Amino acid sequence: MSNIKKNIAFTYITPFHPERGGIGRVTHNLTLEFKQRGYNVFYLIYDSAITIKYDYNYPVPLTYFPSKELLSEENISFYHNYLIENQIDIVINQSGNFSDSKLYLNVGNLNVKVVSVLHQPPWISYHQLWEEMYPLKNKSKIEKLKRIVRIMLYPKLKYKFKQSRINHFNFLLPRTDLVCMLSKNYYRELSEICSGFEYKYVAIPNPNTYDEPKITIKKRKQIIYVGLLVRNKRVDRLLKIWSEIYRDYPDWELILLT
Repeated sequence: MSNIKKNIAFTYITPFHPERGGIGRVTHNLTLEFKQRGYNVFYLIYDSAITIKYDYNYPVPLTYFPSKELLSEENISFYHNYLIENQIDIVINQSGNFSDSKLYLNVGNLNVKVVSVLHQPPWISYHQLWEEMYPLKNKSKIEKLKRIVRIMLYPKLKYKFKQSRINHFNFLLPRTDLVCMLSKNYYRELSEICSGFEYKYVAIPNPNTYDEPKITIKKRKQIIYVGLLVRNKRVDRLLKIWSEIYRDYPDWELILLT
């Protein structure tokens, strides 16, 4: 029993609010379970340009990196001291798909294990690049001109983005102890980018974080979407499909819960 790891730090760019996204909810539930089993849990957040600081009473200590410059000496020194002072055994990098991983992977010479989690398929942002670039952000003439430029530059930008994905995982895989994915279906994609690290792969699907209802619910003819209204969830596709079929099913309704 003495060899069981006791201190765990979750790292990410946004605090883990259980009602503000899937990563927050899963991390929150893991935290409660770890605490119940006797582990000490900590949240360490890199305060980036897109960080959202929620007003919430987190169940464990919440700390922010001191500098907004990701790999500054200040951040790295702070990180190493933080790991030592809190006797961290395991870092769970919840940002495995993104560049802030470079900070969390830098544990120096400390005997700290790092688990990097991919909450999306490795190629997802690459495959969705066109859908990010093509839509108009507004109806102004300037935006229409910008879209023409984006379309003209698309082949070059797609190549550069592909290389950035390859470089990212070539950096991450040698430096992380495990890569946790939501499905074994991700394995092939990751090996296409950087092979030779398959022994580090594990797959753990997202849990059902809701208690089983104890009441009998009468079924209704409803289609329910539950999730954030963000571009990569492709809610626009759901709405487009619904717009094409709803007249054929007048007794059905579509409900969006966010």
